[in-house]
Amino acid sequence: MPSTEDLNILNLPHDIVRTIMQVGQEKIDSMKLLVEVCKKFGRDSLGNLTNLKKRFARCSRIEEIRLYLDEIKMNEELRTVLNGLVVNRLIFNYIRSSEEESAIINLIRVVRDGCICFRTCNVWNSTKEFDKHFPTILRFLNMVPAVEIIHEQSFSVSCRRTQLDMDNRRRGYTKEFEDKLNSTGKVTVVFSEDPLGPYGATSFHLTITTK
Repeated sequence: MPSTEDLNILNLPHDIVRTIMQVGQEKIDSMKLLVEVCKKFGRDSLGNLTNLKKRFARCSRIEEIRLYLDEIKMNEELRTVLNGLVVNRLIFNYIRSSEEESAIINLIRVVRDGCICFRTCNVWNSTKEFDKHFPTILRFLNMVPAVEIIHEQSFSVSCRRTQLDMDNRRRGYTKEFEDKLNSTGKVTVVFSEDPLGPYGATSFHLTITTK
C-alpha cells in the first residue's frame, strides 16, 4: 500500500489519493491501481509515461510500481475499482479535441476487457455540438464491450426560472441526445434528474450502457 507521502510525491489530485487509500483498505492490489490511475491522469498531472518512469525511479518506496508500467494484467478486483473511479475531465478533453482520438484508443486498450465509468460535465452544450462529436462517441462505444458514461449537466435555477423553462431546456437538447443514442440500437440511455432545491442547482444525468 503506497503511503500518503508517496502519493504526494506523485502530485496526484486529492480525490484520487482518497480513492487509492480507500481501496487499499479493501485489500486491493493498490500498486497496480496506482499505475492505472497515473496513466489515466498522466496527461494533466504527471506528464507522459517517460517522465512518470523517471519520477518513479526517484521514489524507492514505490520501486515495485515500475514492474507494472510495460504490461499490466487486470484482474476482476482491479476492474471493479476502475469502474468506480469518476474521471471528471477525461472524455471532455479527449472527445472535444479531434487530435486526441488516438488518446481515446489508447485509453480503451487499457480497459478493453473490463468496464469503466466516466463523468462528463457540460460537454455538449447544444445539439449542434453533440452532432459534431457523435461519430467519435459511436466509435468509442463500439470499442468497449461494457462502458457506462454519465453525462451531467448542471445549471443554476433562479427565482425567475420556472419548471416549464427547465423542461424546455431539457427537451431542447437532453431528449434529443437520448433519442439519437437510443436509435443506434447499440446503447440503452436512462435519464434522471437530481434537483437540489427551487433556488439551487439541478443536475441532469444520462446513464449510457452498451447492449
